[in-house]
Amino acid sequence: MDWRYYCNGTLAWMMNNKVIVFLGLLSFSLFVSTLVLSSERSSLRLELDELRESMSSSTTANSLATDQAVSTTPQTTTTTASPSTESSSSSVSPGLMYKK
Repeated sequence: MDWRYYCNGTLAWMMNNKVIVFLGLLSFSLFVSTLVLSSERSSLRLELDELRESMSSSTTANSLATDQAVSTTPQTTTTTASPSTESSSSSVSPGLMYKK
């Protein structure tokens, strides 16, 4: 038997079972597209995690720089003593008090 016999037999079966062949091809294409989408989602999730990490590290670096700036600014403390309570106040520039 040669290959033409098998090709003719396969083509004849495909022509007699068109719906099954169509559904099989559809199922295979959906399987491949699902694999591609999951791979794309995984790579996008990794990129998002890297961006979040870089943003948090830059925010941490900015807050450390701000903390150092606050600690290097001269602070004046005034203490008044009264018989019942003691109060103290410190002078810090208003722009450095609020951090985002």
